[in-house]
Amino acid sequence: MFKYFFKSEIGNVREKNEDSIAIFEKENCIFAILCDGMGGHKFGEIASNTVVNLMGQNFINNFIPTSTLRIKQFIQNSVVEAKNELKKLAKHNFKMTDMGTTLVGCLIIPKQQKIFVFNVGDSRCYFFLRSNKLIKITSDQNLAQKWDATGFDYLNTENEKYARFLTSAIGPNLETTIDITEIKKTMFDMTKKIILTSDGVHEFVSHIDLEAIISQNKDLKKTVNKIIKKALLQESNDNISVALIEVNNEK
Repeated sequence: MFKYFFKSEIGNVREKNEDSIAIFEKENCIFAILCDGMGGHKFGEIASNTVVNLMGQNFINNFIPTSTLRIKQFIQNSVVEAKNELKKLAKHNFKMTDMGTTLVGCLIIPKQQKIFVFNVGDSRCYFFLRSNKLIKITSDQNLAQKWDATGFDYLNTENEKYARFLTSAIGPNLETTIDITEIKKTMFDMTKKIILTSDGVHEFVSHIDLEAIISQNKDLKKTVNKIIKKALLQESNDNISVALIEVNNEK
């Protein structure tokens, strides 16, 4: 019933792809997850794969679309369980202690006309509206966002080089803050597509360009491939991952 397409590429710079991405379906609900294993951390690929696979299996085996509170608890618990698994892996191999990953995802529940967006780190979720406008739903969990919120002017200073440092991620020894946003009926009805991206995309493809690519292309696979091509043309130096989901809310 749902239409979607996702793709992850190694890019032109990194030696391996530490991004992981998957979309799961159950009882007409969609659970999409994208993780970016943290660059510079050993075993980032294992961290991202573990979180995607565990959360996906948890959704397939245990998810029941009940109350908003229980759905948020399900997401929260799924992240905690994934983090605990990373801790177990690190206990058996101390070299995995510093591994970590970001997380962004969405849970679409058509019968309730709701979408739950969740994120840890700086991977992003966007909504493409029926008005052909692209809006960013998530807030990056990094120093830039923290400084912007407090009014601290870091641009053109020594601090600017630290702006993209994460304030939250999923890992054995990392602080993890899970942001969960409930999207209700009004916005659900306005939303045409949902886009998940790793920073290998949104740090190199501008908001305006991303909006234009999505608005000018109806085919999901073609759209995703054009986004990836644009990131490569803009000399993305990271892994590149995109998920694009069509929201079934036609009257």
